Amino acid sequence: MPMKRTVRLTNLAASEWMQLELMLPLLDRGTGRSWQPTEEAGADVALVDLDRPDGPEALADARRHDGCVVGLTAACDAGDVHCLQRPLRAAALAQLLRTIDGSGATAAPHEPTGDESPIPGPAIDTMGYRLVRWPSTDTMRAEPDFLRVCGALVRRPRSLDAVSRHLGLDVDTTADRLARLEGLGSVERTAIPAPEAGTPGEETAQGLMARLRNRLGVG
Repeated sequence: MPMKRTVRLTNLAASEWMQLELMLPLLDRGTGRSWQPTEEAGADVALVDLDRPDGPEALADARRHDGCVVGLTAACDAGDVHCLQRPLRAAALAQLLRTIDGSGATAAPHEPTGDESPIPGPAIDTMGYRLVRWPSTDTMRAEPDFLRVCGALVRRPRSLDAVSRHLGLDVDTTADRLARLEGLGSVERTAIPAPEAGTPGEETAQGLMARLRNRLGVG
C-alpha cells in the first residue's frame, strides 16, 4: 500500500480545488505515494495560489505550518518555492510531487539540469466526468441544466473547464451541477487520456439534444 502524504489546498478557487481533489487520488501509480487533499495545517505539502490578492498572506501561513510549499501561478517563476504552472496538468503535478518526495518535504526548489531525464508521471492529461446514465425525466424537467450537462458528456468524457466552456456556464455553477449529478449516480469521475478536441460526432450529439429538449418540453 502506498505511503500516505497530505497536500493542503489553501487559497485556491473552487474550480481548481475540485480539479486537484480529482487529480490527487489518481496520482498513486505515478508517484508511489497516496496523496490526500486536506484543509488542515501541518500537511506534507501546501499548495498556494500566488496569483490571488491573498497569495502573500497564504504563502506566509504555509511557510509557518506546512512541510513544503508549492506556488501555483501562471508565471514561470514562483520565487524561492516550488512552482506549479497553470494550467493544471496531472503529469506536471505528479513530477513535482515525486521531486519533493524524493528530496524531503523541506527541500529547496528543484533546479533541473540538461542531463536529467523527465520523471515519469501518470499517462493522463486531466481529470473529468463521464456520463453513466441519464437522470429521470422528472429530474431533468425540474433541473434543465442537468439535461445540458449530461448532453455535453454524451460523446466523450470532459473536464470541468471543458463542460463549463461548452455550455457557457460559469465554472462554479458547472461544478455544482456535476456534483449533484454525481450524487444521483448519473456521472462519475474519470481520467481523460488525451487533450480534448472536437469530434466528428458533435453534430449528431447536438441533434440528439434537440430531440430530448423537445420531448421534455424544455428550451
